[in-house]
Amino acid sequence: MSGVINNHAIEINLPDFLHGSNCDGTGIRTNFKLELCRKQAVLGPLPLDQWWIRKQGLYGERGKDSANRQKIVDCFWALCLAE
Repeated sequence: MSGVINNHAIEINLPDFLHGSNCDGTGIRTNFKLELCRKQAVLGPLPLDQWWIRKQGLYGERGKDSANRQKIVDCFWALCLAE
């Protein structure tokens, strides 16, 4: 299905990355569900899967919060707290 944009709910699990002493028993969240777009494309002989977050899905729309913004911030801080 080259050229068709599909929406996907993707879950990112970080337990393999969170081994530091800051993460032991602190209740740091390690799974994050994000809404991503995907488009398959072919560039010459190379098949590609393009993944991205829609601008509205990251920043939200006027008067509405986004589906991904807080999850990305939480994921960032979880990684920052890990050693």
